[in-house]
Amino acid sequence: MKPNFWGVLGSAFINIFLFQNLFAQPDSVDVTFFYKPTGNPSVVFLPGEFNNWGPNSNGF
Repeated sequence: MKPNFWGVLGSAFINIFLFQNLFAQPDSVDVTFFYKPTGNPSVVFLPGEFNNWGPNSNGF
């Protein structure tokens, strides 16, 4: 019996849909930021997605 084209195509799409999470990349990763300044700064600012890439109001 010859395989039905639409049946094979439908099965492929269902398998892709069901198994897509096996190959999905994470939306975020944990990052630790280290900074060793020369001198003695009183405030350090670090923009990033955690503060919507805006300036830190109080610094770190």
